Amino acid sequence: MLPTISKKHGTFRGYKVGEVINDHDAALAYILEHHPSALPSYAALAREQQESIKFTQSKMEYNMGWLVQAEAPPGALFRKFKRVIESGQASPQDLAFYFTHWFTDLAGAEPFPTEGCEKFVLKFPKQVLNQFLLSFSIVQNISVPGATEASVYEDYLQWRWDSLKPALGPAPMGKGSIAKMRLVVMAQGDSEAVVRAFGALPEEDREVLSTEMSMVDIWKQGWSREKSEFGGPAILVYYAPALMQKAGRQDPRGALMLLADVFRQARALWPLSESAGSHWVSVRVDQLKELTVKEIRESNPSKAWAVTKLTSREGAVQRVSLLETHTGGWDTNHRIVDVSDRADVERHEREAAAAAAAGEPEGQLHAI
Repeated sequence: MLPTISKKHGTFRGYKVGEVINDHDAALAYILEHHPSALPSYAALAREQQESIKFTQSKMEYNMGWLVQAEAPPGALFRKFKRVIESGQASPQDLAFYFTHWFTDLAGAEPFPTEGCEKFVLKFPKQVLNQFLLSFSIVQNISVPGATEASVYEDYLQWRWDSLKPALGPAPMGKGSIAKMRLVVMAQGDSEAVVRAFGALPEEDREVLSTEMSMVDIWKQGWSREKSEFGGPAILVYYAPALMQKAGRQDPRGALMLLADVFRQARALWPLSESAGSHWVSVRVDQLKELTVKEIRESNPSKAWAVTKLTSREGAVQRVSLLETHTGGWDTNHRIVDVSDRADVERHEREAAAAAAAGEPEGQLHAI
């Protein structure tokens, strides 16, 4: 379902009239709100049941998966949820139904029913499932007086860090701390390897991840453990956890370098501005999430990976033809992602420069 925003409905969740909704959650919400007859099983329900489903899929605008995998910035996660809770629009039944729905959603993410069952029985360690269940109580803190979206998110990240086995010591403080905690949660694997890989990144990549992953998309909110810079839009790399769990398991450093350049190129398409400090955009990497770093880096003379701007608030990393780079509008709508091991290239360049300074003939230099 890829609905186009109708003029009679005006803007919807930041989408403008005439734009196609590519995000599946927002697309479903738009159809439930404005075209319910397109879903006969929903349209046939009693009004009260329809309202519970709309609350779950549309009114809260809350994605539990974004929290448990630290995928989104705090505003994208909690802004609407907090308003709904504080306004008294959420009944206990609606909240209970939401968390039930979340479990079925996890299983339903698999393409076949038996695989959905296997996901819980075979692929979900009991410890991980328990952490997800316990996270519900942290989410409820959003209604505590004085709690902000950023503070609740930070509490969650610290709780996940403190729950790691084997332990990694005290939760990090200072520049890059939010990025490290989010990346460890995303990877759901060898946390120590992820932290080591983060420290071994080229400085410019570490800086990009530290900055972009600590963006707070709510005006004048910030973190307690590191300085927050105001501006936006914040960038949500959709399926970054899947990328870290597949590519990052074999090559965490390579996956982090790739993720850093996705952020870098997305920022070029959505430049930082103070006026966008309470906004966020999503960039999908679903075409990368099933590949290893080696497979992503495999060269194709006629193809390249690029961040493509799909709408004013959506983008995607796609495989594009290099011939397309010569067409009009390329620079404003696309940015090539550097998938190379830049540190490896720099090392070869240093070796070549040293060899040249020593007077070695060019034929003895290693090919880059």
